[in-house]
Amino acid sequence: MFRQQRDVLEEKRRALDRAIDALAHAEDAIERDEASETAILQQVITAMHMQDVDAMRQYFSEEAWEQWKQYYADWPSPEWRTLYREVSAALGDDPSSDRVQALATRWLSLAQSKPAGAVRTGHLKAWADREHWPPALKRRLVEFDIERTTEFINEALWLRYDREREERARNGEVAPRASPSRRALFHEWKHLVGTDPSGPAARSLAARWRDLLDQETGGDEEIKADVMRAFRSRQVWPMGMKRYWASLYETDVDTWDRVAEFIERATAQA
Repeated sequence: MFRQQRDVLEEKRRALDRAIDALAHAEDAIERDEASETAILQQVITAMHMQDVDAMRQYFSEEAWEQWKQYYADWPSPEWRTLYREVSAALGDDPSSDRVQALATRWLSLAQSKPAGAVRTGHLKAWADREHWPPALKRRLVEFDIERTTEFINEALWLRYDREREERARNGEVAPRASPSRRALFHEWKHLVGTDPSGPAARSLAARWRDLLDQETGGDEEIKADVMRAFRSRQVWPMGMKRYWASLYETDVDTWDRVAEFIERATAQA
């Protein structure tokens, strides 16, 4: 954890050094030729903008950053800007309406055109940490109403998936399920809801829950942190997503919510 924090701070220091160098070169150039002040100012603005872009490097591997850094040079892209504005104009519509579902289809198409693998992993890490983005990029979040439009489209997509899941169930298709070990542990948790989350029974289940998480993530601390962030954000999940997760454990949303809350309390105290 300390090493990661040091890497972040060192990258910030390098970015500041680059910005200071750009300003020093600009001062020298203007002293030599005041007539070039406008061109030099443009160079400084570009250098300061690249400092913001470089701040996003921390979320990517070196190879992924080389492949993806141009994405942030003028983020979001023209295609996304157009789509964000259209979705923002439709925020008052029913998420299941034809208009919103058409926008959701375009959203999916654009999202799936991004490179997969390490680039997508870096992009997801960046999005999860957007409250710490440089001011210039945070202003873009507000300018294009990105958080609200993303939440709205997610709701529309989960409604679509929920309808498709119900249709598959009516056709007799086998619904996806959590692993047997996860389902068994979930039902043990369910029987403890309403008891002391710091008691011995809850502590025992919390230990097994952590062991299972270790097994499923291969012990990768970064992946585990991502899983926990997603778990803690469940209160803002679209209802379709909640219904999906409840179905994995063969239960209803209210029960899944109560058990999930109890798990969070128990694992926080264990």
